[in-house]
Amino acid sequence: MTVPISTIVCQRGFSRQNIIKNDIRNGLYLEVLDALMFISLNAQETSNICWRDIFNLWFEEKERRIVSLK
Repeated sequence: MTVPISTIVCQRGFSRQNIIKNDIRNGLYLEVLDALMFISLNAQETSNICWRDIFNLWFEEKERRIVSLK
């Protein structure tokens, strides 16, 4: 067993949880909160993401219906 030198990692987790689970989103299910925290702590920064590639993946995932707005 090891003892961490500092509690920075733990404090970062609690800080991020307080940002995600605020008074407005107090009713989040544990699974949703866990997924949001995982994405928030481990995901790439959005400046490094190629949004065109993500859109193309989403668009090609399944056939989309075109709905007329008239």
